Amino acid sequence: MPLFRLLLICSALLTSACKLLPTNGDSESSQSLVIAHRAASGSWHQNSRNAVEQTLNAFSQGSLKQRIHGIELDIVLTQDNVPVLSHDPWVHKTLCTKKDGSPVDHQLIRDISFRKLSEDYLCGGIIDPEFPNAATKAESILGFDELLELLTATPTLAVYLDIKVEAATTQSAEAYAKAIFQRWQQAQLPNALYMEGPTAAALAAYARYSAGTAYTPVLSYPPFYSHTNWTKVGAEAAVKTLLKPGRAVEKAQQAEASAVVMHTAVFNQQALRALHADNKQLVIFIANTQQDLDKYCDAGVDLIITDFPHLGPCP
Repeated sequence: MPLFRLLLICSALLTSACKLLPTNGDSESSQSLVIAHRAASGSWHQNSRNAVEQTLNAFSQGSLKQRIHGIELDIVLTQDNVPVLSHDPWVHKTLCTKKDGSPVDHQLIRDISFRKLSEDYLCGGIIDPEFPNAATKAESILGFDELLELLTATPTLAVYLDIKVEAATTQSAEAYAKAIFQRWQQAQLPNALYMEGPTAAALAAYARYSAGTAYTPVLSYPPFYSHTNWTKVGAEAAVKTLLKPGRAVEKAQQAEASAVVMHTAVFNQQALRALHADNKQLVIFIANTQQDLDKYCDAGVDLIITDFPHLGPCP
């Protein structure tokens, strides 16, 4: 049997087995934080200005205030070191167009200045095949500076930044850390900050440039890169974590991370217990059904990322 097929089968068996595992007897579901994935991409176009504005408005006005605790956003750095919101390191061909409506070429964001990115491209106006019911609105990509201004209206909302660091397609972790922390410190926002990175080296770069800024360093477990097969990577991590639940703790210790983030397919209860025993937090993505949200709330997962924040809070 090919290794890839075997890994997929093992991952499926692991996911099923995890549903049968007992939860922590002393866990308190009310402590789990519900985080809006890509600014609630189930309702509004992922990482878009419209999604951020709508989610922040809903939170400040009360309709989401009792349901979510934070917002998760993907960050990519432009050629001139300006952080912008984008899940992929490039201008997305299926989600963006040029301003004249013509299709975009494959362009890495690290090779485009912020001004050119803002003036030449529109994103969010095309139906997202992953979320066909999400509202669309064609806009320029949202820059980090404007995001910080918008966040002033929601000081109690946690901010979770997934930093897209990949040697082949992005700027360095040092460049990200310098650009993000400089702006965050100048903004002087009281919001809790989470910074996700793919490797121990990335988290070390964050620490060097944080200048005492309070934040929670989160290690990707495992990291998912644009050039890899995500299903295979996730399946391999699931099997390794099943065989050695303490593996996630070891990775977090090596990276000096306070938390690890793993996909639902990688999760198992023993790994969560091992993390909690070492005072580490667990972040889970993506819980997109009420059943899944309730499951991870009951398990005592610390942060639960969902595309549908209206499913929250934990019961």
